[in-house]
Amino acid sequence: MDSTTQEKIQDVRVEDSSHAGHPGPTGNKQHLEEHAPAELINGVPYWRTKLFLGSFWAIGFGLLACYAGFAMPANTLGLIDADIGPSPNINWVALVWTLTVAVGYTLVGRLSDIFGRRYFFIGGAVLGLIGSIVAATAKNVNALIGATVLLGLAASSQISFTYVTGELVPVRHRFIINGLINFVNMPVGVFGPVIARSLILYTSAGWRWNYYLCIILNALSLLLWTLFYFPPDFSHLHKVRSRWQEVKSIDYIGVCLFTGGLLLFLMGLSWGGSQYPWKSAHVIACIVVGFATIVAFVLYETYSGVYRPLVPMHIFRDFQYDAIVVLTTVGGMIYYSMTVIYPSALAVLYSTDTMKVGWLSCAVGGGTLAGQVIGGLIAMRIGYIKYQLIFAATLMSVFIGALAAQTKDTQHLSSTFATLGCFGLGYVEILAATAATFVIRNQKQMGTPNGIFGSIRSAGGVLATTIYLTILENTMTKNTTTIVIPALLKAGLPKTSLAAFLVALESGVASAIEAVPGVNAKIILVGSEALVAAYTNAFQKVFLASIAFGVCAVVAACVLKPFTKEELSGTIVFHLGKETVHNRGDGAVEAHAADTEEAPLE
Repeated sequence: MDSTTQEKIQDVRVEDSSHAGHPGPTGNKQHLEEHAPAELINGVPYWRTKLFLGSFWAIGFGLLACYAGFAMPANTLGLIDADIGPSPNINWVALVWTLTVAVGYTLVGRLSDIFGRRYFFIGGAVLGLIGSIVAATAKNVNALIGATVLLGLAASSQISFTYVTGELVPVRHRFIINGLINFVNMPVGVFGPVIARSLILYTSAGWRWNYYLCIILNALSLLLWTLFYFPPDFSHLHKVRSRWQEVKSIDYIGVCLFTGGLLLFLMGLSWGGSQYPWKSAHVIACIVVGFATIVAFVLYETYSGVYRPLVPMHIFRDFQYDAIVVLTTVGGMIYYSMTVIYPSALAVLYSTDTMKVGWLSCAVGGGTLAGQVIGGLIAMRIGYIKYQLIFAATLMSVFIGALAAQTKDTQHLSSTFATLGCFGLGYVEILAATAATFVIRNQKQMGTPNGIFGSIRSAGGVLATTIYLTILENTMTKNTTTIVIPALLKAGLPKTSLAAFLVALESGVASAIEAVPGVNAKIILVGSEALVAAYTNAFQKVFLASIAFGVCAVVAACVLKPFTKEELSGTIVFHLGKETVHNRGDGAVEAHAADTEEAPLE
């Protein structure tokens, strides 16, 4: 028997002994109660210890920094481009964030399972701080894109808080804690568009204040992670293998296939119809090569027999987990696309005023955050998590789809529908993301499955945004020919001025419109009304298409099995502290086995 085989057998024994003392949430309830870690540390409730509270606020400030570095700039890209551009690459500021998060989710989850979480989350705060400084001092759009790569990599750890809280909190409190963390994100999550526009309009530094704010938040998060977050380190996670053995065992081929394939595929989708035509070599090559690489990755992970695969494919044999992946993916598809599509609809249908569009855009973030916070606080009080998911998914589908009924005269109806639809979205996301921390068998390996569904969710967001934008652009191309041009010619616009007038009309710049030869007040009025009618029809088709995604979420919620008492009674997986022995507060001392060795994939 060679040494590698002996190590694998030892790992299996260590995992079995660890599970025997600390069963997962599906274990015997009486056994769970007998061996449950106490919630008192030296007589103080665990939730009031400085380590837990410090870690909570490290997560909260990190989440604020994450969304301040994405949502606020993404909502004001045109204004940023006007200052340091113009650049044809300005949309990459939002795109590269999404791409790096999609890849980083899985890498952070898997590698932190192996090497310990502390330095991955400290490192995320460091990357966020560096990226914020680079972005705040950027002199051109390309520098800002480079800074956003760092911010996206940082965000892949900052958004991954659900399995951090999942390890530190019993199942019955996880919904509440995750809801409270989302409440901390309220200033940016709800008012981010308004804050971003206000900074541009009313401060001398303008949009750079977005990133000055990120510097402050990342610095606070870094300080708190460093001082208070002490989960089990490598020596406690591994009893039989060294760091060097684990470094050598990393699935490097899987990492390359996963990263390369996903990046190429998502880049192709993002480029299509915007940066390059769909039939261009750039788009076709990226999509085809990326998809083929992803297929190769799946086959490699399934059949290579690698000791510790990046994505253990056996997790997809769990039907509950698969249904939750569908729910969170649909939530991501609707959220990311709403942040892009809905503000565009507002600007066309209701106002071109910067601040008004900002206030109206708060319906997306405000509704989503309200759903996350309220859903987290009441989930366990109501019970019947499956039926809450069905209700929330239905609410999301009905009201996001109902936005197809909006017109230039229905501003209040539009805001109401967007808020209610996004409330359902947030409710789905908080329940599904929290449920993902207790449906998995191995509670001490939460990072991998949660990182995987995070990557799938982000990729779904890119896919949905591409679908929505393609529908919008194709419909507008058709409507321009069938609605706008006939109306302009009938109003008396010379054919020779048609192309110039359409460009000026789309820009919305009054001086450019009036400068077109042969234009008068009547033609401008007719053209504006025709353009609004064309966009109304196009947005109608976009929001009707969203119903198909919503139906997938409703079906996924319906086929979930109701969660059992055993699943909902899981205890604290790890206590925070530099040692693995904790005083329970009643004079007794309890040792917490921290070894989480994972058996090789069969």
